[in-house]
Amino acid sequence: MIKHRVFHNESDRLLSCFKVLSGLFLLLIINPVSSEDSIEGNELDRLFEMSISDLTEVEISVASTTATPRRLAPGIASVITAEDIKNSGATEIAHVLEMVPGLHVSRSSARLQALYSIRGIHAALNPHVLVLINGTRIFDPFNSALPPTFRLPVTNISRIEVIRGPGSALYGADAVAGVINIITKSSTELGGSHAGARVGSFGHRDVWAQYGGTTKDWDVAFSFEYASGDGDRDRMVSADQQTFFDGLFGTNASLAGALDTRFDILNTNVEVERGNWQVSIWDWRQRDGGSGPGVGQAIDPTGTTEVDYTSVDINYLNSDVIEGWQLGAKFNYAHNSKRNYFTIFPPGTILPIGDDGNVGSTSTLCAPLPCFVEFTDGLLGNPGSDDDIGKLELNALATGNHNHTVRIAVGIERYEINANATQNFGPGIIDGTVSPIDGTLTDVTNNPDATYILDAHRTVKYLSLQDEWVLHPKWVLTTGVRYDEYSDFGHAVSPRFALVHELNNQLTGKLLYGRAFRAPSFSELYVVNNPAANGNEDLEPERMDMVEFGLDYQPVSSLHGAMNLFVYELRDLIDFRANASKGIGQAGNFNDQSGHGLEMEFTWQVRNDFRFYGNFAWQHSENKDTGDRIADAPGHQFSLVATWGFAPRWIVSGRLNHVADRRRAPNDSRNNIDDYTLFDLTVRRSALVGDFDVGLSVHNLFDKNAAEPSNGVIPDDYPLAGRALFAEISYHFQK
Repeated sequence: MIKHRVFHNESDRLLSCFKVLSGLFLLLIINPVSSEDSIEGNELDRLFEMSISDLTEVEISVASTTATPRRLAPGIASVITAEDIKNSGATEIAHVLEMVPGLHVSRSSARLQALYSIRGIHAALNPHVLVLINGTRIFDPFNSALPPTFRLPVTNISRIEVIRGPGSALYGADAVAGVINIITKSSTELGGSHAGARVGSFGHRDVWAQYGGTTKDWDVAFSFEYASGDGDRDRMVSADQQTFFDGLFGTNASLAGALDTRFDILNTNVEVERGNWQVSIWDWRQRDGGSGPGVGQAIDPTGTTEVDYTSVDINYLNSDVIEGWQLGAKFNYAHNSKRNYFTIFPPGTILPIGDDGNVGSTSTLCAPLPCFVEFTDGLLGNPGSDDDIGKLELNALATGNHNHTVRIAVGIERYEINANATQNFGPGIIDGTVSPIDGTLTDVTNNPDATYILDAHRTVKYLSLQDEWVLHPKWVLTTGVRYDEYSDFGHAVSPRFALVHELNNQLTGKLLYGRAFRAPSFSELYVVNNPAANGNEDLEPERMDMVEFGLDYQPVSSLHGAMNLFVYELRDLIDFRANASKGIGQAGNFNDQSGHGLEMEFTWQVRNDFRFYGNFAWQHSENKDTGDRIADAPGHQFSLVATWGFAPRWIVSGRLNHVADRRRAPNDSRNNIDDYTLFDLTVRRSALVGDFDVGLSVHNLFDKNAAEPSNGVIPDDYPLAGRALFAEISYHFQK
C-alpha cells in the first residue's frame, strides 16, 4: 500500500523545500526587524550560544585525545553542538548525524538498525565506524558494531565530535571510516535540575529528568530518559522472503506488510568527579525492539530484541607526580546482555530442510530432492548472549616541552561472549524426515553440534605513541603509531601523519595520512550451524590507507567554510559468499575497495538573528577487482539548515537533506534506488511562562516517499517514516 502524498515528483518536492528556505531568507531582507522589535544581546546569546568564530575554536579531543581547536585538529572534524541538536528537533542521535558532510545514516537489513555510511564505506552491520561515549567504546563483541536495535536519545548530549577517516592510530580496531564521540552534559552544563516530556506521531512518548550540581564536594551529573514508540505502521512492503516460499509451495503464510520499528528504551547516565578522579556509569536498556523486516527477511510482528548494556568508567589524572608529565589511568568494564525472540519464518511456512536441520542446506535423506517440512508455529530461534568487556589503560602526557606534546599509552582489553539459544530447528532437533514441526523449543546452549556460536573470547594488548610537534608557530606536525596484538588472529600496526599549517588567521591547511584496520568479529570467525552463513577462523583483518587534504577558511567573522579531498584503498574486505561444499554462505576476505571524493561545508551568519549552514559531499568508491560502484552508498548528498530568531525568545529552524546516486549491487536487477529530499521544520519558544520552554517539530514535512536499500529479498526496499509531528515541553528548576 502506498500512501497518498501532496507532491507528485522529485522536482516539485525539491522546489517546495527551497521555497520555504528562500522565503525565510527573503522575508529577512525585505522586512527587517525594527530596532524596537530586534532581539536584545542576551536573547541572541540564547539563540546562538556560540558565534561562528567560537565554533571554529571549539576544542575537540577525538582527533588526538588532547583538546585542540577544531580548525587546527589533526583530522577532518565536525562538531554537532547541543544547540544544533535542539534546533533540529531530533529525538535520537541518528537524526542529527546527517549534518556531517559525507556521513549518511542508512538502515541495515538486520532489524533496520542505523548504519553510518561514510565516504562510500558501507557495510551491513556498520563495523567500520567506531562509536564512543565520553571516549569509551560502545559495541557488541558479536558483530563489532553497536548493540542491536541501538537508538540513543539526545537530551543529555553536550556535543558530538566526528572524525571522518582513519582513527586506528589512536583507537585501534574498527576506526576505519570514522570515529563518533558522544559527549554527555557535565554538572556545570546542566546547572541545576531539568525535566521534560515529548509526545509525537506513531505513539512516540519521551520523558526525561536531569540534575547537575555539587554534593559533598563531588560534582554530580545525572540524566534519565525513557523513550518509546510504535513506529510508522504505514512503512509497508508488499513481499518478503516468505512470499517467495509461498510461491514455491502453494502456502499463504507470508505476513508481508508493515515493518516493525517499535522501541522501548531506558537511558541512564551518572557521572561524579572530584579532584583527580572521575567515575561514570552508563546504562542503556532496550526493553522491546521490533525486528524491522525480520531477521530472515520475513516480516515478524511478534519478534523482539531485549538489550541491557551497562558500562562503568573510572578515570584518574595526576599532574603532580612528575614535573612536566600528566599521568593517567583508565578502567572500563561493560556487560552486554542480549535476548532475542524471533519467528524467523511465520506459522504455516514450508521450508527445504537439510540433514543438519537447517534451512537450505544439503539433504541426502530425501535425495534427490530436499526434505520439505511444515512448521505449524513458524521457524523459531531465540539467540542471545551475555558479553563481558574489560579495558585497562595507563597513559602519560609530556607537557614540559612547549614544542612537543608526547602521549604514551599501553593497555589491555578482554572481550568474552557467552552464548545461549533455544530453537525448533537445527542439528539433533530435526533432520527433515518428520513433518510437521510445532513450536517446541530445544535449548542448544553450549551444544557444539547445534548452537549458533560457542563461547568465545579475545585479548588485545596495545601500545600507542603520539607526538604533536610545533615545527614553527604556524606549523604543527602530529605523528603517531599504535601496535595491537590479538590473541586470535595476530597483530596490526596503525601509523598516522598530520601536518597542519595555519597560513594566517583566516586560512588553515591540512595534509593527513592514516592507516586503519578492522578486526574480524566473533560472528565472522566463529558462527556455526547458522541457516544463513557460517564463520571462518582463517580470516585476516581488513586494512585501509587514506590520504586527505583539507582547507579551513574564515574570511570574515560572519562566514566560515571548509573543504577537503580524500583518496583511500581498503583491502581484504570480509564478506559472506556461497560455499558449494556446505550449501550455505561462509565468511572470507574477498574484495578490495578504492575510493576518492570531495566534501565542503559553510556557515554564514547572515544577520544577528539568522544563520545558514550547508554541506555537500561527493564520493566515488568501487570494487578494485571488478570496477563496479559500491552498492547502496550515496554518490552525493547535501544538507541545508536555516535558523531564524524571528522574535524575542522565538526560533524557527528548517533543514533540507538530499541523498542521491545510490547504485544497486551488480547481481541486483532492480532499478537504482530513487533519490530523495526530506525537509524538517522546528519552532521553539524559550521561557514561555517562567522557566518553561516549548517546541514543535515536523519531520519529513512534505510526507515524502523515501526508502533505504534492501538486500533484494524484500523488493520494495525499506521505506522511511512518513510525516511525523512532535511536541515537547521542558522546565529548568533554578538552583
